[in-house]
Amino acid sequence: ADNFDDHEIDKICNFQGNSQIRLIQHPEISDIINFPHFRSICKLCESVQDSSIIMKVSETVIKENATLHKKFDISIFHTTVWLPVWDTCITLLERISDESIIFSELFKYFDVIESYKTVETRFTFLKCGCELYLNNNRVVTQVPQSNVRKIHIFLTLQRCSQAATLICELKELLLIKSDFDVLEKIINVTEQYFQKKLSEMNVRVEGIAMKLAVLNIDIMKTIKENVHLFLWIRGNMGDLNAVKVFVDLSLTTCGDNRVDVDRITCFSSVSTNFAPLIFEVDQNTSSERFI
Repeated sequence: ADNFDDHEIDKICNFQGNSQIRLIQHPEISDIINFPHFRSICKLCESVQDSSIIMKVSETVIKENATLHKKFDISIFHTTVWLPVWDTCITLLERISDESIIFSELFKYFDVIESYKTVETRFTFLKCGCELYLNNNRVVTQVPQSNVRKIHIFLTLQRCSQAATLICELKELLLIKSDFDVLEKIINVTEQYFQKKLSEMNVRVEGIAMKLAVLNIDIMKTIKENVHLFLWIRGNMGDLNAVKVFVDLSLTTCGDNRVDVDRITCFSSVSTNFAPLIFEVDQNTSSERFI
């Protein structure tokens, strides 16, 4: 694609309503058009384009193959990309099915926020892709539901660990002195599982971990980045009533300046919505209360 502008690319590939690709001859891509595996590649890519696992395997293979960073040669595509991608996918499916895969290897193919149904669907796409590639010459293993459940538990545990790590960092920033030992334990357990095999998963996510799993990580990161504002409000306002007085006086004095009005309104929203975190947290707040 680096060799063509958008207009030329539009001429090269035109997707019709029936999803068939119509190619026109072009001197620089004649090798691609006549490449024997091209049609099967296009057909298979259409079938598995929604499989994030296959996409991530492909990205990894391409990044690891230094020859692809040079001028692209379609003649080596089949051996440097096509075969390695599907060999990796089939091996991945087999190792998940027999529970020999290590969680640290598996984790890179998933996002932390994954429902059980999403994880199950990803493996369905992966299995379909492998079956199409193999043309039924080899049996592709179906991932047992018990293994899907273990992977989902690990992803949930990893999400809990991320939330616990952020809370421990916020604890220090908000000057909380009480022990958050239970969060440290969750972090340590998750780190240990990274080096374990799927067959060794024997933990359940319950109690305080369930509360951690549903926390909004992005909001917590934003709080951490702006914790100085929380401390300033706590130190200068004292309570929510003082914030309301401050906001009313500020709106009176800013006149019709829309920028200042927006700033004051935003300040009021932050102070009101996060009031418990700003005014009710003290150095003796427990981890469960904080969550």
